[in-house]
Amino acid sequence: MVFPYTRALHKVLSIGVCAALLLVVGCSGDYGYSRSVFQGKVVDRNAADIESFAGKPDAVDALATGEIVWTFNKRTFDSENANANDAAAKVTLKKDPKSGALMYAGIDFVPQ
Repeated sequence: MVFPYTRALHKVLSIGVCAALLLVVGCSGDYGYSRSVFQGKVVDRNAADIESFAGKPDAVDALATGEIVWTFNKRTFDSENANANDAAAKVTLKKDPKSGALMYAGIDFVPQ
């Protein structure tokens, strides 16, 4: 025998689970890498390796120092700050004097 409140409880729980799933999916966005993971994948790498991992940069800027800055928009989040999304990750590259290849020189994260 099924009690009447069991069906109502089942409906409420089902709606609650669906709402929770929609909330989680809605918050996920395109910010796929924590800062530490993103940085770990680009440190001591050349430009080709960085592009292979992160894709094409959203912007490329040449500095007066001869360094190149690749900007990757909306790719990272700050896991130490409640998973706050970053507006950008800026990877600085400079030419290696031995090989002539563009190599990682530094990274800056721009919070939103």
